[in-house]
Amino acid sequence: MNRDEKAKMINNVGYWWHSIDCGDGLVTPGFKTIDILNNEWKSIGINNLTGRTVLDIGAWDGYFSFKAEECGAKRVCALDHYVWSLDLEFGNKIRKDILEGRRVMPQEPIRMPSIWNPGMLPGKKGFDTAHTLRNSKVEQYVADFMKMDLVELGTWDVVFFLGVLYHLQNPLEGLKRLALITRELAVIETQGIYINSLEQKGLFEFYEADELNNDSSNWFAPNLLGLQKACRAAGFREVQVSSPYPPDGAAYAGNNLLPCRLTVHAYK
Repeated sequence: MNRDEKAKMINNVGYWWHSIDCGDGLVTPGFKTIDILNNEWKSIGINNLTGRTVLDIGAWDGYFSFKAEECGAKRVCALDHYVWSLDLEFGNKIRKDILEGRRVMPQEPIRMPSIWNPGMLPGKKGFDTAHTLRNSKVEQYVADFMKMDLVELGTWDVVFFLGVLYHLQNPLEGLKRLALITRELAVIETQGIYINSLEQKGLFEFYEADELNNDSSNWFAPNLLGLQKACRAAGFREVQVSSPYPPDGAAYAGNNLLPCRLTVHAYK
């Protein structure tokens, strides 16, 4: 393919979450910019994956899967089901209507036939396009991590669990399943909370509807100690914080709840 043909493939995806370098000076127009994603990769704190196997749970467009491949992993697998089953372009239009008051968020948005299509996997188009344009060898697995047979999935040296935990209705069970498939290290990135006067307590905030980012698929957000305790209870022996903590603005938040992002390394 020439550059124009590649650009047409990228434009035909409709909605990109990740900005991914596809060669020939082409970068996918992701909601998350290259700079944001590069900073997120730095916060993960892993630069060399030579000879290791990597599983990326909740891969979406595959930025972190492809980065693992670039960093020398001998085998990488992207696993997703939820996002790959969504018509993201149409869903984004509905989200805009909701934010502008033209539509009310349904109780179970993923069950809307116009958006939820696990048979056709419309949300996987971005991953497939980037995979092709990069000539990637990243494997792909379409499955619901919380329901699939973990024996079939096997174990992996390093597992990425990025932006997944707070979407789970049962986060402790999710962490237990994560520990079962992790041989060495799980990198967990999640929405979190910080309350200065309660940091000695392990806490999770619960969202009953769409309080977090107008997204009803968000359920829980822990503080750092809550996340560390949950990881140890799930079967990890040691949990180290990787992202800056306390978060930016903590000194000015007083005892108010401050939303933040947390990244930890959970070791088996």
